Amino acid sequence: MRNIRSYADIEAAHAAGELTPAEEKLIECCQSGEGCILGDGKRPSAPSPERSVGADLLRYLILGGCDGCRVHDKGVWLGGAYIAEPLDLRFATAKGATTLDHCHFEQRISAQNSVFDQLSLSSSYLSKGIFAQGVRVQGSVFLDGGLTATGIVDFDSADIGQVLTCQGSRFNVAEGDALNVQRAKVAGSVFLSEGFSAKGSVDFNNAIIGGQLDCERGSFRLERGRALGLQDTRANALFWRHVTAINGELDLNGAHFSALTDDPSSWDKVQELSLVGLTYDHIANPGDMSKRLEWLGKGDRMNGEFSPQPYTRLANVLRAMGHDRDARTVSVEGEARHRRSEWVDLETLRAERSALRHFLKSPDQDLWDTYVKATASDQSDQIYDRYQRICVDATKDHPNRPSEDQLALAKIGLRYDLQWLNAKDKLRIHWLKAKSFGLRWLVGYGYQPFNSLWSLAALVLLAAFVSQMAWRAGDFAPNSDVILSTAEWQRLAEDEGIANPARAWSDKHGKGRDYESFNALAYGFDVVVPIVNIGQEAAWAPSTARGLWGWHLWWLRWVFTVFGWIVTALGAAAIAGIIRRE
Repeated sequence: MRNIRSYADIEAAHAAGELTPAEEKLIECCQSGEGCILGDGKRPSAPSPERSVGADLLRYLILGGCDGCRVHDKGVWLGGAYIAEPLDLRFATAKGATTLDHCHFEQRISAQNSVFDQLSLSSSYLSKGIFAQGVRVQGSVFLDGGLTATGIVDFDSADIGQVLTCQGSRFNVAEGDALNVQRAKVAGSVFLSEGFSAKGSVDFNNAIIGGQLDCERGSFRLERGRALGLQDTRANALFWRHVTAINGELDLNGAHFSALTDDPSSWDKVQELSLVGLTYDHIANPGDMSKRLEWLGKGDRMNGEFSPQPYTRLANVLRAMGHDRDARTVSVEGEARHRRSEWVDLETLRAERSALRHFLKSPDQDLWDTYVKATASDQSDQIYDRYQRICVDATKDHPNRPSEDQLALAKIGLRYDLQWLNAKDKLRIHWLKAKSFGLRWLVGYGYQPFNSLWSLAALVLLAAFVSQMAWRAGDFAPNSDVILSTAEWQRLAEDEGIANPARAWSDKHGKGRDYESFNALAYGFDVVVPIVNIGQEAAWAPSTARGLWGWHLWWLRWVFTVFGWIVTALGAAAIAGIIRRE
């Protein structure tokens, strides 16, 4: 096998007839600074003398040649070539631009820690991919125009001075990464768009992108695992719209984008989404909040645990953009889902305990092992340990093995313990649900304080209704010891023919016509709203001895007052919280 490293090697190969017509043309073009277009310039599928270029000669020319065969400052521009051998450019420094378009590379390109002015592989075929970890490119990297790679394209920790474009390219690998750009720095934009297609994982974790990350009309497919990894990625903008397809997970944990440009249909195509830790400063089109909430609902969990961070971030961005109403909607929904996750987790624990109680009646090790693997929680592990000691280890041959009666009692004790834990958690679940429901409808979890006005109005109307019924039944009396001791009132109160002494005493012909007139709505307001006193409760009092309506109202006043204090306090606290946040 030849090894061209100098012009003498080229002359020897020429004399031996080892240079192909394609190589002769390439040498001439590289010296003159012209592009070398072989055949019709289209990508070849098989080697031929008119298309074949040796990897050793190509490497020699990419590095600038030598004094006897000096490559023009423009570098190497080759199109339509077939390279059968591995192209080894490890730790090399290319001269000028390296343009290898419409070429067929049968073996891997190795370019670890190499330096290029510019690298273009547009419309080429990479059978074994390219391994370019740590590569430095002062200009741009072009992997576009219908490039096809059936091996991993690895630019891990690369440093690219301008843009990385993969528009229209196809990356197809059997398993693992198709395109790996982890920890890379790209000063310009990255384009995974306009027909980009990847069958395999696309990984940009921890990448820093100075411009935009454009995924418009891109396709990301992976049967199992992370189809597109953007964990801790930094970019000026993310374009996620008109996406053709995505199978597998889209991981945005910890990513940051100054702007987010997207559409609902593209998010709908995402099967698994991780949004925890994602931050952004602006959304080009907030759109319908119901679709935004669906988006958040897809990605608000990490390792099975709910995180409120996606809701908080979206609410803050919407508020900064002036969409205060939408921000409150998102905040309320985030709080509701956060609280819901608390009792859902408890319900899961209750289900685990119930399953164990069932198995304790007739222990089945295989069934229990299957159940524990399915639940995989800390609580199930603790329960399993106790189950193991009582139902499995204790049944093995051992000098101190307990008797069957002792084992039965231990099982019964464990069953009762589990039943007691389930009962306590059931009460806790009911409390969490009631508290969540109350806070949501009273003050919108602190984000909608004026909801409390509707609750106060409902309490006032209810108190007014009961007060009116007690007044009509004659179960009210003046709230004054002086008036109650007068002869006029005593006469009316003791007259069995007068059904409503308070009304008779205070009508326009009665002795109390100048007294505070009774109004059921005003009385209800006075009872419910604690911080305002309009005189009704000070003037009139229900009587517990005259009838059932009066008796009920006497006790209900305390209930109305307590609930009035609660609603008013929650409303005031919510308003104070909003003022403090703003």
